[in-house]
Amino acid sequence: MMRSLSDYSDGLKRLLLSLESPEKDYQVDDRKSLVVRNVHDALLREGYPVSMSQAEEIWSAYSFNKYAGWMMGGETVEAALSAVIELCDDIENGENHIGL
Repeated sequence: MMRSLSDYSDGLKRLLLSLESPEKDYQVDDRKSLVVRNVHDALLREGYPVSMSQAEEIWSAYSFNKYAGWMMGGETVEAALSAVIELCDDIENGENHIGL
């Protein structure tokens, strides 16, 4: 069965509460823009509007949690959503290297 973001409401809440305030007129690095846009759009589609700066922060947290500087992946909205779900699962269930 496909996991959904609603299955990880506690992890998502902890993640969203950890975010910095949105940055106005934020410019995403071109090399990161597709992934950041997809994280942004995936969360918006699920009813969690975040800014572009916050979307980048979420992917950075996902990457850090996987011991990477910037994870590959997130080339589609679905892949980005899957990564956010995985991060929320990690926050709730153990592999939480970001301290949430």
